[in-house]
Amino acid sequence: MKKLLFLLILGSNTLFSQLDTLYLKKDHKKIPCKINEITDIDFRYRLDKDGPITYIDKNLVSAFRLASGYYEQVKTDELLVANQLSNVMNRREAVKLHPFSIAFNQLAFAYERVLKVGTNLDAEVGYINSNFNPNYLKIFDNQAAYNPSGYYGFYLKPGIKFLSHGKTTVRGAKFQHPLLGGYVSLNLALSYMQWQGLTNTFYDPSSSSSVTYKSDYNTTAYGCFINFGNQSALGSFITLDYYIGFGYTGQSGSMTFKGFYDNPYNNSSQIGVYPNYGYISQKFEPGNFHGFFRSTALGLSMSMGFRIGFMLPEPKQKAKQFYN
Repeated sequence: MKKLLFLLILGSNTLFSQLDTLYLKKDHKKIPCKINEITDIDFRYRLDKDGPITYIDKNLVSAFRLASGYYEQVKTDELLVANQLSNVMNRREAVKLHPFSIAFNQLAFAYERVLKVGTNLDAEVGYINSNFNPNYLKIFDNQAAYNPSGYYGFYLKPGIKFLSHGKTTVRGAKFQHPLLGGYVSLNLALSYMQWQGLTNTFYDPSSSSSVTYKSDYNTTAYGCFINFGNQSALGSFITLDYYIGFGYTGQSGSMTFKGFYDNPYNNSSQIGVYPNYGYISQKFEPGNFHGFFRSTALGLSMSMGFRIGFMLPEPKQKAKQFYN
């Protein structure tokens, strides 16, 4: 009886010594083990005969080999929610654009990158040019009677984004993609613009004469914002992002022709505008800096946007050869 028991124990140890092998996608590691079960979503195995059963997601395994010599590459079902989530979770960077920005005389792009879970870098840059849509200049940006011929410039808004939610439940576990969810962001803002071809005409009713000055105007606005928004996914790599923000900005500017506001007739302390013979109470000071809108009187500012993004895949590692 003792001899029979010894042979059974010896046979069990010999059986487990013939190990199976799991080949992982990440770093191409190998796991020597005894595979107990293969399901639609995972492998279940033991590292030794007395050890607990361990689970590993099937999407993390590239191939497996049984002790008998049988070898098979793993082809996962791309339609499974778990596999779709795994594909998305590896994407930690996104490039974005404002799809309607060119209609508002700007071409705007953004870049987002995960710094750590819940904290991302988010930077936006825009090129400003009134030639994109001259009708917008005529309707919205024509500053009183100065009648500018156009403008160009750029804006920059670097910031830090803090995600507040965006969890997805799969197989009882909760996941939060580091690019998706509601967020609060803190942004700095800088915008430079040059308005071209401004005119200012002074009229002397007593002599029925007039003089017109022409000048360009260089202006810079700068400040900070707090934005509230949400970023969601469309499919496995497209993002939809919208936000609205409020802040405070300062502004400075100067005319290239220094005498632009000087009245040569000295018959009024105000600036005359020809041919309406009217007067304006303030000097030229735009409020639309395209990356944000600014109240010229108070400095209070706001920004808003809708961005479509593309999540970038993780960098591919150099593949290693598996031998059958």
